[in-house]
Amino acid sequence: MGNSGRDRPAAIGHYSAGEVARLAGVSPQRVGSWARYGIVPRVSRKPSIYSYADAGEAVIVRYLIEHGVKPKPESTVSPLHAHLTGPVNA
Repeated sequence: MGNSGRDRPAAIGHYSAGEVARLAGVSPQRVGSWARYGIVPRVSRKPSIYSYADAGEAVIVRYLIEHGVKPKPESTVSPLHAHLTGPVNA
């Protein structure tokens, strides 16, 4: 077994940035921005291709933003929970 399996989990399924954007109710540019800043992790090794889990993260991030939670760029802990800093107006 090689190291690559330990570096990242295997991507399951695939969506384009446009499809993820449509599911999350945001623009494809927003999805790309979230991926660049590590707010929505990208499991797939292919550029602009997102897994089912990535798409789910984007939907959750949008929901949390709408409810006053501000995403925090790049963290080394767990995917979604580590990106949250608390209410925007705190």
